[in-house]
Amino acid sequence: SPTPYVAHCYGVLLRRMTLRKKGLYDSGDAFIAAPGGLGTMEEIMEVLSWRQIGLHEKPIVFLNTRGFYDEIARWMIKAMEEEFIIDRFKFTYTIAGSVGEAIDFLHKYDKSKAVFEIGQKT
Repeated sequence: SPTPYVAHCYGVLLRRMTLRKKGLYDSGDAFIAAPGGLGTMEEIMEVLSWRQIGLHEKPIVFLNTRGFYDEIARWMIKAMEEEFIIDRFKFTYTIAGSVGEAIDFLHKYDKSKAVFEIGQKT
């Protein structure tokens, strides 16, 4: 078990991370994930999960610089084919090959296409 000092540090870190993520979420109109590490992946997957369960209607972009998110794109397609993610979810995010594509998606984003009921198949 962690020492009291380590446990205290974890508590502070967790509270700060929760506040940081809430601040990022509250202040943004969209979510864009540039290539990154575990923190980036955790944050973008969290907003994807929130989107799927209807907590927000904000657009989500993976900035796929040099194919960084190719495997995630394949996983998302497979998860939709296997019906772990509903097909209409594809209208809520994009895998953008450039900053220009990301901006274009944000300008054209139509949240009415991305509205769906929890449990809806298509």
